Amino acid sequence: MRLKLSQSNLLERYLEGKLSKDAYQTQKAQTTTAIQEVTEQLSALEAQSENTTALMESHKPYFKQEALTRKMLQGLIKEIRVTSADELEISWKFEECYQELQKGDNDGSNI
Repeated sequence: MRLKLSQSNLLERYLEGKLSKDAYQTQKAQTTTAIQEVTEQLSALEAQSENTTALMESHKPYFKQEALTRKMLQGLIKEIRVTSADELEISWKFEECYQELQKGDNDGSNI
């Protein structure tokens, strides 16, 4: 909102003769770029929020469970591979969400 207002103020200053055409065009381009960047960041945050909400909703039935059940396995795990006699690889259904949440925890940001 402030960036759009800033863009309007630039136009007013240009029309009033307080800003040269070159200065106006340069500042308008900078403001337009800033608006695009903020819009992209907002879209990314909205998508992340939707993913987090979906993750929480899908996990709600499993909160406070004391044991892993077959239903929980089916709801959370995409695939389990036995790689050796003493190793397993687990592919989670929400692996991308888990990674995003982990990234947010590691860089100090909150979701």
